[in-house]
Amino acid sequence: MKDASGQVVDTVTSYCGLRDVALAKDDKGRQRLFLNGQPVVLLGALDQGYWPDGIYTAPTDAALRYDLEAAKRLGFNALRKHVKVEPARWYYWADTLGVLVMQDMPSNQCGDPFTDLPASPEASEQYWVEFQRLIAGRFNHPSIIIWCPFNEGWGQHDTRRIARLVKTLDPSRLVDEASGFPWHGGGDIADQHGGWANPHPLQAGLNTETCGYGITVPGHDWPGKHWSTGTYDPATGKQTKGKCDQLYPLDKASRKWYTAEMVKFYGDNVRDGSSIGTSGNFKCQLIDVESEANGLLSYDRAVWKVDPDVVRAAVTGQLNNK
Repeated sequence: MKDASGQVVDTVTSYCGLRDVALAKDDKGRQRLFLNGQPVVLLGALDQGYWPDGIYTAPTDAALRYDLEAAKRLGFNALRKHVKVEPARWYYWADTLGVLVMQDMPSNQCGDPFTDLPASPEASEQYWVEFQRLIAGRFNHPSIIIWCPFNEGWGQHDTRRIARLVKTLDPSRLVDEASGFPWHGGGDIADQHGGWANPHPLQAGLNTETCGYGITVPGHDWPGKHWSTGTYDPATGKQTKGKCDQLYPLDKASRKWYTAEMVKFYGDNVRDGSSIGTSGNFKCQLIDVESEANGLLSYDRAVWKVDPDVVRAAVTGQLNNK
């Protein structure tokens, strides 16, 4: 914009991203996720986007960028934005830094996952109104490649119908009808939490939440008790079994253990993912959230619980993990 004398008084810039995401068969006839015409294995983490000072609100734009840069430092090519919609700036940084996004619809109590029926017509209608607003509001961000209507049965209802509605509304992206369970066989993704996600005849296999074990970081944790699905056992040098609320703190030994666990997890995916036919695995999670101490960074983002450079080498295939 120029004034009457020709002086520039305001300038606006924009950007464009080109990518193609599809469900297609690989050279062995298995349904896989394809990015720009090639099969891809998504390697990343769950990302809830909570902050100790603002809860759902990041303190600054630089803070939004930091989380995505942390994912990039770990070598991740994807994040699952878990039951939260971020401000457009977060997706801007995902677009420009090059992080693929699986976007969840925030959950509520609008349905019964066991019967797959809505809690009420009004609840279901409101859910769909808000989902349409989510898609319309974030549609122009090329980083988003998958929409996920439900997570682990929270408010889940009319699953196959809603998956079809999402696909009709936005055929340019894939649809994961339900992260984890219960899965009704619709959409483009056969999702599970834990283990290897094998492709199905009509869907790509994706594990969107796994490896929920962790350690605490005293002085950087949320107050109160912390939990994870396992922690470091100094007696054996290995992981404890089952959910626990007495977690081992970060020290040299536990950091080495946690790093080695991530090297094995991601290294196995790099080595075997394509041969098995999986389309991706997401660690739970990138950053601690209040009492959930299973992140790769502390809740205040001040401390790495793993060696990020070693993990990056595994994620990017630079380590020979056998």
